[in-house]
Amino acid sequence: MCLEHAHGKKCVPQKHLMRDAQIRQMKNANFVMVREMTDKHFGSCQRGFHIVFSNGWCMDASIGPGVYCENRYGLDNNNLPEVVESDDCETIVQDNTGHDRTLMIGMALGLRVDGEGESGVLPYLKFENWLRVFDYVRQQEAL
Repeated sequence: MCLEHAHGKKCVPQKHLMRDAQIRQMKNANFVMVREMTDKHFGSCQRGFHIVFSNGWCMDASIGPGVYCENRYGLDNNNLPEVVESDDCETIVQDNTGHDRTLMIGMALGLRVDGEGESGVLPYLKFENWLRVFDYVRQQEAL
C-alpha cells in the first residue's frame, strides 16, 4: 500500500492493486493513494510491499524512515541503503471495496493500533503478529 510519508518532500505516486474495476483515490493528511484494477497479487514500493488476496482484501508491510518500525528515526531519507531491514513493520489493511479495516482487525486480534475514526495503522508489528493478520485477512469474505 506504500502510503507516502509526511517527510516534506514530493513523493512519486505509487500504483496499487485492487480488484474493483474503478480507480479510487483515498486522501489522507499528506498522501494520495491511487489503486487500479489488476490481476497481480504482489506489489512493491519504496518502503515495502503489499499483497492482494483472492478475496480482494489488501495488506502491506512497510519499513524505513517515517514508518512505525524499529528504523523509523535511524535512517536518512536522502541516503538510504540499497536494502532496508527491520525486525518489525507498519501494516495497513483494506477490504475489497477500498475501506480501511486496520483498526477493526487490530482490535479483533488484540494488537496495538494507532489511528482515528475508521483508519489507522498496526505499528511496530513483529513478524509473528504480521502472520496472524495475514491469516485473518485471507479468511475474510469479499464484501
